[in-house]
Amino acid sequence: MIQREILGEGTVQLRSPTCQFRYERLKPGVLRMTIDGDDRGDFGSATYDEVSAEFSRFNLPLALFIDATAAMAPPTKVMDEWTAWFMGHRQQLKTVAVLVDAASKVTHLSVSIAKHLSHTGDLITIFTERDRFERVLLQHVAETAIATR
Repeated sequence: MIQREILGEGTVQLRSPTCQFRYERLKPGVLRMTIDGDDRGDFGSATYDEVSAEFSRFNLPLALFIDATAAMAPPTKVMDEWTAWFMGHRQQLKTVAVLVDAASKVTHLSVSIAKHLSHTGDLITIFTERDRFERVLLQHVAETAIATR
């Protein structure tokens, strides 16, 4: 069973018995997605439907920042779905930054494979250092704030 909860303005949480996704809109056009747990595919399309909703909400290219440091490596089916989603939404995405735990070689490899198979070039960047990830995120928030004035 999947639960969807609105936690506040611009923040949504999806939960299953094994995993949680949190979406925080930092600015229109900048979304932080945090994954905690083991996504076994129980969410269906709900995980990327939340991201897709940002496209129609603001009609801006989206900078998506994914914190996957507390995520387990997903099964092939889930990675295939995300890979297809990235391919299909390439034009609506400004950048995708994924933070993985440096000690989790399997998660890093899974994201690397999805990046390669999505044929999206440099759209997806993988980070293993939180400080660097956060600096890039803050830079996008600042740039988006200036662009939307």
